[in-house]
Amino acid sequence: MLVAEDQSTVVGTIVLLIVPNPAHSACPWAMAENLIVDNKHRRQQVGKLLMEYVVARASEAGCYKLMLNSNKKRRGAHRFYRSLGFEATAQGFSTYF
Repeated sequence: MLVAEDQSTVVGTIVLLIVPNPAHSACPWAMAENLIVDNKHRRQQVGKLLMEYVVARASEAGCYKLMLNSNKKRRGAHRFYRSLGFEATAQGFSTYF
């Protein structure tokens, strides 16, 4: 988990999971989760900096892909992810307990 701070106050978080993988020539894959930026700090590059950091770490770890999920209704988030080079490539399924 990575946090972004502004004067010792947490203003954003993201979790990066790097998963070992027996497929794809044993290259790991990564998943970014829980990108959360405080409302007052949105549109100030906090989310972009957090995403750039996890992209760099996943690349350094030799991951062959970095995935993330976003609720279908969050169109603004989808535009944000596309602006960073992400593409909608799969249909996701979830079950909640």
